[in-house]
This record gives sequence, C-alpha cells and structure tokens, in this order.
Amino acid sequence: MAFPSPALTNPELLEAPRAERISRATTYYDQTFRDSYQWLMAEDPRSDPKIMAHLESENAYAESVLGTQAGLRSQVYRHLLEATGTISCTDSIVSPGQTNGGDEDTEQSRQLNHLEFDRAPTEPGSPPRYIYYWRITGTHPRTPRPHFSASTRTPRQYLRRPYNRPTADREEVLLDFSHSLFACHSVHSVEVSPDHRWIAYVVDTTGVGKLSLYLYDTRSRALSHQDQVHNVTPAIGWASGGRILFYCTPTTAQRPGQVYRHRLHTNPQQSDVPILSNYNPDAHFDIRISASRRLVFFDLVDSAQQQNQTHYLQSDQAAHPDVSPTLIQPFHSHLRYFVEHWGNHLVILANREGAEARINGQVFICPLQDPLCRREHWRPLVPYDSQIYVQRIFPFANHLVLWEQSLGKSLVRVVHLPKEQPPNTGRSSPYYIPPRTTSSGHGRNTSVSSPASQPIPNELDAPVRIQPLTSHYLAIGDIIAAVRIHPAGQDYYGNQLRYTVSSLARPPTTYEYRLDTQRKRELWASPLHHRFQAHQYTQERLFVDPPRVKDSFYLTPPRQFKIPVSLVYHAEHFRGDGSNPAVLLLDGCEGRCFEPEFNPQWQPLLDRGYVVVIAHVRGGSENGRAWHEVFGKYLQKKSSAYDLLAVAHALAKRRYTSAHRLAVMTFSEGAGMIAAAAINLKPALFRVAVLQSPATDVLNALMTRLMRADDSTSENGPTKLDHDPFATTLREEYGDPTADEAIFKYIASYSPYHHVNPKHRGRVPHILVHTHLDDSRAKYWQSTKWVSQLRHRLGSALATGSTYSTRTPSHSTFNLSDADGMNFRGGSSGRHDQGESMDCPDHRDLLLMVGMDPDSRPDSHPNQLTSLHQLATNIAFIIEKLENSMPDAPRLPSLYISRNGQASSREIDFDAIRTSCSSQS
Repeated sequence: MAFPSPALTNPELLEAPRAERISRATTYYDQTFRDSYQWLMAEDPRSDPKIMAHLESENAYAESVLGTQAGLRSQVYRHLLEATGTISCTDSIVSPGQTNGGDEDTEQSRQLNHLEFDRAPTEPGSPPRYIYYWRITGTHPRTPRPHFSASTRTPRQYLRRPYNRPTADREEVLLDFSHSLFACHSVHSVEVSPDHRWIAYVVDTTGVGKLSLYLYDTRSRALSHQDQVHNVTPAIGWASGGRILFYCTPTTAQRPGQVYRHRLHTNPQQSDVPILSNYNPDAHFDIRISASRRLVFFDLVDSAQQQNQTHYLQSDQAAHPDVSPTLIQPFHSHLRYFVEHWGNHLVILANREGAEARINGQVFICPLQDPLCRREHWRPLVPYDSQIYVQRIFPFANHLVLWEQSLGKSLVRVVHLPKEQPPNTGRSSPYYIPPRTTSSGHGRNTSVSSPASQPIPNELDAPVRIQPLTSHYLAIGDIIAAVRIHPAGQDYYGNQLRYTVSSLARPPTTYEYRLDTQRKRELWASPLHHRFQAHQYTQERLFVDPPRVKDSFYLTPPRQFKIPVSLVYHAEHFRGDGSNPAVLLLDGCEGRCFEPEFNPQWQPLLDRGYVVVIAHVRGGSENGRAWHEVFGKYLQKKSSAYDLLAVAHALAKRRYTSAHRLAVMTFSEGAGMIAAAAINLKPALFRVAVLQSPATDVLNALMTRLMRADDSTSENGPTKLDHDPFATTLREEYGDPTADEAIFKYIASYSPYHHVNPKHRGRVPHILVHTHLDDSRAKYWQSTKWVSQLRHRLGSALATGSTYSTRTPSHSTFNLSDADGMNFRGGSSGRHDQGESMDCPDHRDLLLMVGMDPDSRPDSHPNQLTSLHQLATNIAFIIEKLENSMPDAPRLPSLYISRNGQASSREIDFDAIRTSCSSQS
C-alpha cells in the first residue's frame, strides 16, 4: 500500500492533525488514571483503520514540515558523503614489520570494511595465520567499526590474506553474499575453524528472523549440505581442531535455549543431541572460545536476577560423547562473573567477593579443576579499586590485560604474569610469582599486590601463595580517547595486544602493542585521517557537579563523582561568548558507556561552527558501575534527567553556547525518555530536540507489558512471556511496578506522557521524533500519544485551524516503518553493546521520506546510506530551527509515518548526489 506524500518542492505547511480524545480510565493500586489517547494503543495497528488514518495524516503533516528543508537537507547529505568517506574509501592493511607509507602499502590499499586477525594459536606447528576481513560490494564501503555489525542487507564478501604476506594477489574471497550460492536476507555470525578449512556462518534466508547454520569448505569451495542446521541462533563455536561445532537452538522468545554438539559430516537431525538445556525464560546461552583456544565456555545469563553461570569443556575432549561440560559456579544471587583461561588456571572477573559487593569488578584466579573452581576457592589476583571499572580481561601467555574505565576515560592496564604452566596433564607443580620491575617511558608502572595471607590452591594438598605483581598502563595520548580491544584479534601466545584508539577529533587507528617490550606499531589507520584535519578541531573534557535535588528517593553522589562531559568544536569557528550553536548527544543510560569516539557524521555541524557535546549522565558506566547500578536505575532513574539539565545549564554558563542555541539528540528509547522528562522539567533550556524511538509513555508500557507477561504464565511454565524478552530488560532497568507500589509511584512521577505541563506553553523546543511501527522495545504509540498530548496541552490555539500560533510546541516528526527496534548511534544499534542480536532497520522508511523508490534497485541502498539519509534529515532540522527560525516561529508537533510502497515525490535524489560526488572525487 502506497501512502500519498505531499511534494517536497515548495510545499504548503499543512495543519497539524489532532487525535480524537476518547477518555478511558485505568486503575492501578487504587489510583485511577484517565487516558484520552489510549485508543491509539494496538498490538496490530494495521488492522485498525482509524489508527492508520491518523498515522497517515501525521505522516502528511511531517512531510510538509520537512519539505521546507529539502534544499538544506541535500546539502547536508552531500557533506555527509564527503565527510564519512562513503564516496571513495580505501582502508590499508599493513604487513608485519612495515609502517604506513611506501609503495607496497599503496598497493595493499583496498576497500575493506572490517579487519579481523586469525583466531588460531601461534604455537609451533600451528596452521598458517591469516587476516580475515569484510568488504562491502555493490556500493562504497564505510569506515570499519570496532565491532562487526553483521545483521545487514548490504552485499558483503568475507575474505582472507596470509598474515605475513597481506598483498592483493594473495587475497581469497571465501564467502560472497551477493552470489546466489550464499543468497540470504542478513548475516548474523561467522566463525572460522581452528584449522582454517571450515567456515560456519549463520544467516537469515527467509527475512522473518528464522536463522540457519551453513558450513563452507574452503578447500573444495563448496557448501556441506549434510551439515546444514535450521532454526538456530547466532551463538556458535568450534572445538577439537575443527571437528566439532557447537550451536544453540532458540526458545519461543528466540533466545539461545539449548546447546548442541555437532560432529562434522554427520546428519544433525540424527546425531546431534543437546549437551546443555535451559528452561528459564529469562536466561539465554552464549558460546565463547577461550583466548588460548583450549577451552569452550557456555555462559548462561539470567538478566532478570542479574546472575549467570558458566560451564567449560576442554576443546581436545569435546569430540568424546561421554565428556560433559563442567560447571564453574552455579547461579548465586546477584553474582555475575566472566571467565577466561590461563595455563592451569581460570581467571575470573566477578562483581562479588564473598558477601561483599565488588560492583566495578575484581579479578580472581582459581585452579582449572573441579571442585576447586567453585567460588569459595577464588582468590584475588588484582586488588579491587572502587574508582576503576574493569570492563573486560584479556589473558596472554605471560600477561593479563585489563580494559578499564575511570572518570569517563578508557584505560588499558597490563599485568605481568609468570610464564604459564604447560597444559594440565595431571597434578601441576606449585609456583610463585616473583616481583617484577618494568621500565618506564611507555606507561605508568604500578604494583599489584595480592595478600600473601590468601593462598591460591593449585592442587588439593599444595596451596600456592601469589607474590606482588607489577603492571603498567598504556600511554593512549589523547586526554579524551576511546579504546577498543578486539577479542577475536588477540594473539595469546605471541604477547601482542591489538587495540584501536580514536577520539572526537581523531579518526580510528589500530595498533599492535608488544606486551614484553612495551613497544607499539601502527597496523591500520582510517583513510579519514587524510580528509579530516584533526589540528583544526579542539576537544575538551568538562566535569559538572551533580545537582542537588529535593526528592525523597534522590541519592547525591559522593564528591569525587562528577558528570563527565566530552565536547569538540572547530577552533577557527569557536567564539567562546555563548553565540555558538551546540548539539547535546545522549545515549546509553542503561549501563552502557557512550564512548567519545570519532564520528565523521558530525563534521557538517562542526564545520558550521557547532559545538558537539556528549553528556555522560548517570545511567551509563563512565564513572564505574555505580554510575548506573547505584545512581542511575530503579528509584534513581530521574537522576539522568537532572544530570542532562545540569549539563545544559553548565554549557550556557561556561559560554560554550546558550539556551536558545542548544539542541539535544538521543539515540535509544531510554535516552529519549530521559530527554523528554528533562524537557517537561525545564523546556526553556533547549531550542531543538531530536529523539529516536523515545519511551515517553513508560508507565503504561511497563504496566501493560509486565502484567501481560505475568498473566501468561501457567502451572506448566511460561507461555506468552517467552515472546516478550524485552519485559526482562524492563524489569532490570526500571524495576517491576506491577509488584512494587513504590516503584510504580516513582515511575508515575516522571513518565513524560503524564507530565506535559500546560504552564510551559510557548517554551517547548522544536521536537523531531523518529519511531517505527513494529518496534518491539518502544512501541509506536508511545511517541504518538506524547506528540498528541503536546499538541493538546501546549498548542490548543491550533484547534481553530491556525497553522501558526505564537510560541506553541514545535515540529515533531514520527517515522514509522516495518523495521523492528532500530536504535541509532550514527546508524548503529546501541543494543549491540549489550550482546543482543542487532535488529536492522528496513530501508524503506527513509527512502520514502526522501522521495526515492525503495523497490527500484533492492541492493543499491545499503544500511549506511540509509542512516545518512535520516541523519541528514536530523541535521537539517536542527540547523533550520537553530539558525533560521524566528523566536516566535510555530512549534507544532508533527508525525511522519512511512510504510512499504513508493513515494510520490522524488525532488531530492540522494542517489544522484552520491553519483555526482563520486565522479567529482
């Protein structure tokens, strides 16, 4: 069904639609709530003509509003193409012993999308090492990301080159997903066997989320049809040198529920049996291979109870059908731990030591032996520091690398360990870790003391005492920098750490760091280094005092906790008198860090004199896990909104910008909710707001979702709850208002939909809202109801038919598509950071918005260009409202709905712009 779209050229601004008000009452905890827009809430809005008619009218109004920015949007889009390198992008790989620059490096330049290193150990006699990487085909590639965003329709190739000879003539195309042999809707995971012969990959060939597992033989260049497995999840892992493949089958909630062991060249339906099963609807499995490749870990994570348990299986014994996985530590209340392998030991990162909480994570060690791997035998290896959040551990043969976060900055710490023991063939000998000293110059040396009074049992009758260790920190360089360590790219036996560094003013660069000599060399540098002149931009780190609020539940953080703020601006355009416009970015707020990474998509704003700001408010983990666990969730959720207002006020007070020149932009449903709550509290602090799928009616969303999930359980176990895995996430972040009246009242005190204040009429910013018709996380009706409420309470003059009304709410655009749960951070999903499968947007919604035919060339519009389309719309909206709107310009909420079908307008031909820019370059 095609939706009629007003022409984008010289459009007439339509009257903002008004949703019919039908009062309905709902009672919670003996409190009656009247909701005039409850009729907009439907599980299947397509089956309700009245709802769809309203969404169509919202769509038409939004197109009329955005149509006035057509010329500006095309200019911004052209700038984005040039800034992101989408027009022409060549990424270099550097062979060992070489540096960037030189003829051979130039010959090696290729259009690479993602760089991986061989995952096999480098022991004597091991197979040759390869560099594995992805390439986008059929379009121009984008800059590599620290993690692989696999779930996309973009045609891709999976390739490899020998590590020691990474020249173009040695390149092998392994998987070509643009070829009919590998035709699929999306790619979800790819794993190479340790012997480099087999490639296991999980794809969606149906387009409805049903995943299948395929095995490709790199020798015969053919698929093994005998080994195909259907109805699986992305979790896969190799063992026994490539003879055994582990995979998971999904529950009804599409979560990994059972782990199967598959032997190559056997019929999966006849020979595969589950080795681990999970019957907890709130838990799911993950499969990991240890850094040493000797162990396979099976993590069972229960998000609802904030706990997990891990089994392990020795890789060389995985082929024996009688060998079962060994449980390290069973579920324990609120105990979360992450396990890695080192020698004859397990190295564990856990959040508890005995009965005491270690919220920022402490590193323990225990023998690789049952029952000595139980929690009571864990001994501290690295002292706990309440100011440092340990995000992950990376063991090497003689070192342990800690990826840390402190005061909003990424840190990399190297702990020196003794030479690891040989593989465990029986009772291991006790050993002592001698104290070490390291040279200074490349990092800061520290001493890691492990109390001698705490023995680490290496065997039942021979406890071992660990002596003080030494460690040092890598010198990152920039004051504000984001560090990414790639688990798949580490060389356990080679003592080489590979990591990527970027900052707000520094494109990403990948380094190889020798842990023994403390020397690093550049492996790969983003081609954006050549087109982005870093010396022209200035980045700063500010610290803002958390506000003091009179609230019975509010916790004031200790004095050492400040709100970190990262910002960047063009040095020549920054005036420092408050006259610069600024865009305040907000994401995370659910335990994730919003890293100050380089993003060329902000260059159009920076070059225009804007200040781009990241607010690391409570709810993330920039100040350690307490920033989320203690001060940013449950009964402290409003603290994030208070922090956002404090940052906005500080930016104006310190003359970086002013309130009437400040825009806020969010990239997730949680961040959108926080921004909406902040706007309700002090709307005059912002002039523009761009929100992505905001959870604005969080009270009704939680109550209806959780009550439906609870009511669907029976004596035989959960039923409907299995179909709503996000209900568990909601409980973990907000609490359960269906079971706790205090939590219910607290959520009711800030739910944005319920707190639109008529007294703020004339002070609400211009608002642009994006959402999706089938978003499973923040339902479409949350944004729809909020926009309708804004119009009713703050723009009542519009009921007379007047298009322009003095100081009334602004334009609020509402994008609905058939995509499921799209969260933007420059086009990528925040959800991916949580380990969940990434939901990719359907490109149709944005192609319809800009007036292109989505069905003309199905493979010609990759996910990145789709993201750039929407980003161009957002930036043009911000620029137009901050620079061109008069103080008394209308501020009317508007909705944009797009669905499958062709758009009637083709005024902005983004494809032609891309072609033109490519020819010019």
